[in-house]
Amino acid sequence: MDKYKHALLSIFILCFLTACGKKEDSIILPATEDVSSITFYDSSVSAASITPDFIEEFMALLETMENTDRQSVNDTPSADEYIEISLECEDKTVTIFYYKDYDTSYIEQPYQGIYKPDARLGEMITELFDSVDGTTAHVAFQATVIEIQDSYILVEPFAGSTELLSADRIYLSNPENIELQPGEYIEIEYDGSIMETDPVQLGEVYRIIPIEQQ
Repeated sequence: MDKYKHALLSIFILCFLTACGKKEDSIILPATEDVSSITFYDSSVSAASITPDFIEEFMALLETMENTDRQSVNDTPSADEYIEISLECEDKTVTIFYYKDYDTSYIEQPYQGIYKPDARLGEMITELFDSVDGTTAHVAFQATVIEIQDSYILVEPFAGSTELLSADRIYLSNPENIELQPGEYIEIEYDGSIMETDPVQLGEVYRIIPIEQQ
């Protein structure tokens, strides 16, 4: 009887350790409603979308990808060419990569896994790059208005944004002279260039959109 009990205990411990050691390889994505913009980077060219319909469709395609059961073991894919995808939220940015290998498309999440997306996902990436002619970047981020000076405003990028890595205060033009107040939240779409001035300034600003207070 004791031998039987010891055998059952051994099997239980083995199963427990196997379960604990199993790596969850499903892609880790933010909730769709938390994504404020999606940006694609291809070498020196970038393109971004803040359109809700685009974000919803793109995230739906990511959520239904086929798992290849292959692990990602590097910061970036081993492919010669790839597109970096930033899923930008208020408090964080999730980075994944898109590339092709022998005409098969893949999405790779560093140190998590490699997945096969629907062909539509690649089409959406191409369409967005084509919409900016592959030359002019359209990058978006969210920020808090700090000061207002005539047609210029001083903002603080939200935590988790790429722009915050450059400066915690950014000076930019208000091309449409939108009426704003200190403390308001806004979304800024610009050409992706950040000038190392004092204070730091953005390049060409395309539009500023007031957003709801969080």
